[in-house]
Amino acid sequence: MTAAAAGLGTQAWSGVGDPDPERVPNQDWPAQPNPKPSKQFFTSTWNFSTGSCPWLECQRTWHRNPRGNERLPRPGERLWLLDPLPATLIFVIDTLDDFRELAVPYPQRREDNALDTTLAPHWRHITESAQFSGVRVTENAIEEGKAQLPADQPRFSGWDLESTLWFRWSLTNPRCHGRIVDVWTVERV
Repeated sequence: MTAAAAGLGTQAWSGVGDPDPERVPNQDWPAQPNPKPSKQFFTSTWNFSTGSCPWLECQRTWHRNPRGNERLPRPGERLWLLDPLPATLIFVIDTLDDFRELAVPYPQRREDNALDTTLAPHWRHITESAQFSGVRVTENAIEEGKAQLPADQPRFSGWDLESTLWFRWSLTNPRCHGRIVDVWTVERV
């Protein structure tokens, strides 16, 4: 579906540098099955009424974690707002069945252990083959994933908040919303 049909509004991204179309996608895809790749370009939907997004709220929660494993913003980290191009094709994962629809045609299994039946989407193959520019994971899919049994395949894990993983740069109008300060608040610039 298109970004507009998916309800994909203004997106938030944080980084020390500017958002860079040349870094999307990062070519460092997981060598083994991974339900959620790391080191890629992710955004989270910005809520203008609250002045926040699920990613920023998650960072604030981790910061207040009583176990002491807090993550602080990097020096110079800024929050950027970007708008998806309306006709951009987005694969939306709103249910575990949607996740299966992505993993089955683009499967990745462990190559070094035949007994391990782990199945996940092959993110590099999706980037090279798929017609869509990104994958959006909704809160509904995350809630369904929490109820998944450990043996269920493909295993949907690692997606803790609504976010979009971008395979192709399909964003416009980047604007710095502010600097992220010590307790994950945004100081407007």
